[in-house]
Amino acid sequence: MVSQSTSSAGVQPGRPEIHIWMSSDEAAAALGASEQSITRKIDQGNLEMRVADDGTRQVLVALPQRQRIQVRRRATPSSSSRAAWGSAVAVMLAASAAGALVTRAMITAREQLQSMSARVDRMSDAAEALGAERDRLHHEVVDARQTAARAEGELAVERKVEDTLLTAALAVRGAQPGPTVANGAE
Repeated sequence: MVSQSTSSAGVQPGRPEIHIWMSSDEAAAALGASEQSITRKIDQGNLEMRVADDGTRQVLVALPQRQRIQVRRRATPSSSSRAAWGSAVAVMLAASAAGALVTRAMITAREQLQSMSARVDRMSDAAEALGAERDRLHHEVVDARQTAARAEGELAVERKVEDTLLTAALAVRGAQPGPTVANGAE
């Protein structure tokens, strides 16, 4: 494909050239011209054009042999683009790892919440049981106080009856009892 032709655009006479099919914007960059200039040269018949299988317009460009290396260098990824892609991959991996950590933290938090909720439920049940026990004991105390009050009242009546009977029995015998005979003290 190397020829000594001088009819292609952008090539100086007498220099070897290479013919390459490229897109209009690549041709403009390789020839140092605008895309409008490339379109005008195609319309004037100074550049050959074809439609590729993917539907894009391609232009046949004759480049000096020296530029062939530059075109290939542009076609391969530069170290900065490789670094950018590497950084992008690193960021994606970091984001994925962070997502996994966040997910794990959320699962752990949910498990802790469920455990705490179960503990609160058990404590609530215990508090209810203790409250019911307190109420039962309060009623027993009230009942015991009432029973004690009734017993004291009945005891007082019994003492009065005993005092009355003792006084009557002593009166029949003729002795005068003191005021505290029924209590056991004289």
